[in-house]
Amino acid sequence: MGVRHSIPAGTSRTVTIPLQEDQAYDFTITGPQGTQSRFTGVLDCRTRADETGLTTQTLAEPSPATVGGTASSGTDLAETGGSDATPLIAGTAIGLVVIGGTVLLLVGRKENRAQG
Repeated sequence: MGVRHSIPAGTSRTVTIPLQEDQAYDFTITGPQGTQSRFTGVLDCRTRADETGLTTQTLAEPSPATVGGTASSGTDLAETGGSDATPLIAGTAIGLVVIGGTVLLLVGRKENRAQG
């Protein structure tokens, strides 16, 4: 558009470039030591819904969000990694707790007898 803006080093400034809908833009930012970044494109603020006349519908309850794929048919939670070995691991842990408690009781009784 033929307008130049200079911004001193160590400061920042917002520069607004007025554009109309579907107007092409092409500007270059020159940085320190002559580095340049060029930005080109066409301003397109209208969405596809504006073009087709679609309206936004809100649901009565939340729905699960999808990322990078299609929505699943169910609303199940993600699997957490449980397997067939989970009951075996839990049983072993409970057994070790019981054995540890029994050992503590027996050691405590032997110490009481030695003092008495």
